[in-house]
Amino acid sequence: VLISKRRLLYARGYEKAHKDCINAIFFFFSCISHAIMILLCAEHTYISTRQRMTITLAFDSFKGSLTSEEVADAFQEGLLSALPHCTVNKVCIADGGEGTAEALVRTLHGEWCETTVSDPLGRDIKARYGIIRHEHTAIMEMASASGLPLLSPEERNPMKTTTYGTGQLIAHAISQGCRKFLIGIGGSATNDGGTGMLRALGFHFLDKEGQELAGGGDILGHIHRIDAEMIALLDNGLQGYAEAIQRSLGKDIAHIPGAGAAGGMGAGMIAMLDARLMKGIDLVLNAINFDGIIKGSNLVLTGEGRIDRQTLMGKAPGGVL
Repeated sequence: VLISKRRLLYARGYEKAHKDCINAIFFFFSCISHAIMILLCAEHTYISTRQRMTITLAFDSFKGSLTSEEVADAFQEGLLSALPHCTVNKVCIADGGEGTAEALVRTLHGEWCETTVSDPLGRDIKARYGIIRHEHTAIMEMASASGLPLLSPEERNPMKTTTYGTGQLIAHAISQGCRKFLIGIGGSATNDGGTGMLRALGFHFLDKEGQELAGGGDILGHIHRIDAEMIALLDNGLQGYAEAIQRSLGKDIAHIPGAGAAGGMGAGMIAMLDARLMKGIDLVLNAINFDGIIKGSNLVLTGEGRIDRQTLMGKAPGGVL
């Protein structure tokens, strides 16, 4: 009813996709087919009363197979084939990881901005972020500048990688007039506590001799002073970082859920930039006014690439439900 195996398998060129992955995806679609049978019965009732059923599709991407938009397109095709009298609304969502910026920019009718930044090892790359100009808001994913996919397995050394490129993205957005930032911090290749990002924004990290330190996770144990109005004195590692921040700023980041995410990026943002951490799916749904979007819908369908015990623990379907 929904989509042929051949089309799904080759939708994005994954010609050598593993058979078990494809079977898992089609198991999900088979579950949906039961919902379709229910819909057929429901549609008969709606037709008899000359009412139109409204169905909202709110899917996360099926990672490695289909984007959020492609999943919704497939469901729309199947639904309209089986229920030609229904109205189908599509909304792209994400849980803060891969595809978050894409979903928000598309739904909020933003635009993309591209600039040159440093990858986790300091090499120049192109990275992009979204802008909602009338709201002076930037939407970005840390992974686009400081993510694991930018490095080969042999290069993934959190003692050497840095979030400097993410800070460059933020600085560029500031130059474009942005004053509010929605940043997904999933998929990080770093463990520097956000110090690289802060350096790109004008902070200076000094050792005991007053010498400025370069980026990377291995600098945390050598930081003696942050030259940004003497914000904090640091000891070794992220734990010392948290203790120093609590002494200097009165912020107990060590016990804030999510502060250690992305190698301490959350901690650096909370302490130095007055950021507020939210579950990714909650941020996305609030930003797009999801409650308003689904108002008047008779049915909402959601899903992601894998349904398991984590689905209700901050993943997109759990947030929708």
